[in-house]
Amino acid sequence: MLKCLNDKGFSVVEILLVVGLIALLVSLSFLGYRSFEKSLTLSTTANEIITALHLAADQTISSEGDMVYGVHFESDAYAIFSGLVYNASSTGNEVFAMPAAIEISDIALTGGGSEVIYNRLTGQTDTPGTVSLRVKLEPTKTRIVNVLSAGYAGEQSTVTTTGARLTDGRHTHFDLGWSIQDALDLELYFTDTPDVSEVINMSDYFNTDQSEFDWMGTVAVNGSNQVLRIHTHSLDAFDTVLSINRDGRYNDKALNVSVDGQDIASFSAAGVPSAGVFGGTMVVQ
Repeated sequence: MLKCLNDKGFSVVEILLVVGLIALLVSLSFLGYRSFEKSLTLSTTANEIITALHLAADQTISSEGDMVYGVHFESDAYAIFSGLVYNASSTGNEVFAMPAAIEISDIALTGGGSEVIYNRLTGQTDTPGTVSLRVKLEPTKTRIVNVLSAGYAGEQSTVTTTGARLTDGRHTHFDLGWSIQDALDLELYFTDTPDVSEVINMSDYFNTDQSEFDWMGTVAVNGSNQVLRIHTHSLDAFDTVLSINRDGRYNDKALNVSVDGQDIASFSAAGVPSAGVFGGTMVVQ
């Protein structure tokens, strides 16, 4: 009988060996996939924390709600909050739970606290440092988020400074001395090669009584996205205080801003602002 099986097919032992080998390969593939999945989750979580830090900086720079913002860290969660002190019971906190397989293993911020808080006037932070993440069951798999005093955050292996651009996280006020109520066009002109212009219909961004104007958007300029916010701090029938947010982390093109053809402001590629003929009094915040 065994001779017949050897002549015409596989023996029971051979079949068991093949089945065992397949089971081993499937098991190893599964373990490899699980390990890869955890590494991917770790990387994704680090990027999400970086996004939260940049969002808190942007909200601060934009004077959203006339507040400053920060990010609070714990081993199993992090939260975007407003104010100079983190209050765990505040309903305004935006809390993000860490994935089950990932934990924040170390918080090493200046001052020894657990918060990165941004400065309203500059978008910088007095609490730079690092936040380390790891896979719980594979502690050698780590990611480190580096927060620079200039306000920029990124993975420690990739974050670099680029001169003035990182410190250009500010907004600039222009007390125009005239009212933009009933104005029609906000004009953005990027001096590049080739030049790029964008015209925004202002009526879409006024509130009902035209006491506020608020536009925020992204303009593609020869392969580089320019992210801007232009809004009023005060507006009535006689005067306008206009805030132009050109954050150097996202903008690298020279820019001219005008309203109905009246030159308000210019920014160099490095972010240095100057008031136009109709820009009134300029204050860099």
